[in-house]
Amino acid sequence: MTKSTNISRRIFCCGIFSYGAVEAAQPIIDINLKRKPIVDYSNEVNLASLYNGPFFDIEPEVNVNNSIQPRQVTADLLFDRPIDLNFLNANTGENLSLRLINRVSVSDLQKHKFDHFCRDWRQGKQVAMDSELLNILGNICQNLSTDHRSLDIEILSGFRTEETNEMLRKKSPYVAKNSFHKRGKALDFRIPGISTSVVKKIADSVVRGGLGTYKNFIHVDTGPYRRWIS
Repeated sequence: MTKSTNISRRIFCCGIFSYGAVEAAQPIIDINLKRKPIVDYSNEVNLASLYNGPFFDIEPEVNVNNSIQPRQVTADLLFDRPIDLNFLNANTGENLSLRLINRVSVSDLQKHKFDHFCRDWRQGKQVAMDSELLNILGNICQNLSTDHRSLDIEILSGFRTEETNEMLRKKSPYVAKNSFHKRGKALDFRIPGISTSVVKKIADSVVRGGLGTYKNFIHVDTGPYRRWIS
């Protein structure tokens, strides 16, 4: 004999209303721009691409004055051998080669060249880029290049002026108003011949700030700890 279970009308109605609340809380973006993304800074979230071009950086908004603390990582951010990086600016076609020795040990001239290389090419303006970005790239490449060969890195976006950032915000409401690109603390890049999933796996252990993974590039910044994917 089968034992049946009765559910009261009150419990049934509560279940229906709770389901709707849970659905509304899912971290998604409506492609039709009817809803804003809900970003969970403690875990990875999926962000749908809203741009038809080769790449578009949907950096989650964050209040730079808040108290979000970076996650503690065990990876040692000092690399034990020289790292040769060959940069290509995907927007200007410019090239730059740098050798990093025992954490960002570059001359003032080399640093100035890197700052110029990462300038806002639309406005022709530059700032002093955060040296920790070079340290991040050096550590990623140290893990990728076990045979001590140099690695090519394509830079898609470095410093952005207020004008450029607002122009991009007009293309999508999900471009961060307080983007770390505006402070010289973020880079969008890719490494030819190596999938973003492989780069992301390594970057996750060395990036203490923001890490965004897209279909064909990676975003890193030195802001608060957060992770997102698109």
